[in-house]
Amino acid sequence: ASGKNVLKKGSNGWTCMPANPRGMSDPDNGWLSAHEAMPVCFDAAGLDWMEGWMSQSKPVMKRDSYVWMLAGDMGEDNSTPMTMTQAEANGTWIESGPHLMLFPKDPESLDSWPDDPFKGEPYVMFKGTDYAHVMIPLPGYYAYSPADKAPKGFGGSAVAAEPPPAEVPFTPPSLLALGFALGVAASLAATRLTVSRLPMM
Repeated sequence: ASGKNVLKKGSNGWTCMPANPRGMSDPDNGWLSAHEAMPVCFDAAGLDWMEGWMSQSKPVMKRDSYVWMLAGDMGEDNSTPMTMTQAEANGTWIESGPHLMLFPKDPESLDSWPDDPFKGEPYVMFKGTDYAHVMIPLPGYYAYSPADKAPKGFGGSAVAAEPPPAEVPFTPPSLLALGFALGVAASLAATRLTVSRLPMM
């Protein structure tokens, strides 16, 4: 990406950068926390999506990409991209903890996916837009959510949603386990990633 300030050069094609479009709340002293910085890590295909997002244009991707934000984010309107505050939100506001994301080459492929962020399972953010993507909660995902909204057993530092009785079909835990495994694998693969500081919008 043009204009980036590379803090540490890597060799495996992965890049990490702060992704908070609001910028620093205290520019004189830098990011107050990793959560405020909203660091995101991605490969080349994920960069294609990020460049579309930062330029507010439709991402053009050659393939799907898994991306992760292990410090979470400062909050999003789950239905409307580029909403900076909860007061401006028209849809469901969610401030998230650690999660993986799936950026699809074709966002319309997610049109039939659920988009409720408070069920403790993968869901679609920005459904029906050029920026639609899958959010995959990891342990601690609901640490910033109101207690009455966080799924039972999945708030704060919990490791998984509490499953229903055995006779009720229930698939999210396996998806969450897959998401967590992918996150671990990606983390191990990213030991030679590039750490960058890009200008915020």
